[in-house]
Amino acid sequence: MSFYRQGCRYYFKLCLVVVSCWYCSFSTAGIVVKHNPPVNTIEEALLEDMQRSKTIRKAINVLQQHVTFPKPLVVVYGENPKKASSPGPYYSHGKISIPYRYIFQLRKYLNKRKHIHHYKNVDDLVFASLVFALLHEAGHALIYQYQIPILGREEDVVDNFASYLLLSYFPNGSELLVAAAVVFDLYSKNGKKITDKQMQGEHRLHKQRYFSLLCHLYGHQPESITKKYQGLFSSQQISQCARDYKKLNYGWKTILSGLNKK
Repeated sequence: MSFYRQGCRYYFKLCLVVVSCWYCSFSTAGIVVKHNPPVNTIEEALLEDMQRSKTIRKAINVLQQHVTFPKPLVVVYGENPKKASSPGPYYSHGKISIPYRYIFQLRKYLNKRKHIHHYKNVDDLVFASLVFALLHEAGHALIYQYQIPILGREEDVVDNFASYLLLSYFPNGSELLVAAAVVFDLYSKNGKKITDKQMQGEHRLHKQRYFSLLCHLYGHQPESITKKYQGLFSSQQISQCARDYKKLNYGWKTILSGLNKK
């Protein structure tokens, strides 16, 4: 066999290995990304979207570089909805699950309402929401694995964690945070009456999370808020947002710095 043919065969095998590893799963330091096999063309398209998304890959890279998990963290696309304990992304026993059904319903819902905030491309909203959810669930994983003591509701704490990572380590973090906030606002516009069960839930209401994320952005970088959202807060509230984000930023920076030294 000629050297040329040997080289071609080696190159071909190498390409197969690279493509196979990317399609089935890929791993980073302490983070493994997998997928459940799609069962129809819709799920195949959703999986391809997730794998092509530079925003999703950036989120995995940020977690790899700036957050140290003592145990492997597995991210699974396409958890079987019948076995899922929640319709949306959730963390349980070392694994973050992102059901295909959730991605499909998210895209379907936003396609009908994206015009409310004048978004032309629904992908901007979908991937911002998925990245925020991924970082949010990674916050749960961090608290669970290290048994970090928290004061207040854990769901609020990990929302703050996701905001901190977006604004600290993403070059377009401000845009992603606004888009994630917009998704919460659009979910609040479902025409349904707020029930006592929702008021008693572990999460804040969608509208509250919308204002909370925009407040984080105001506190981090007031000039990055567009004119469209500037009228939502009074000058007194803006000052409070700045104080609150300063505490949030200091808190998570201190915690991560301490964990990364272990």
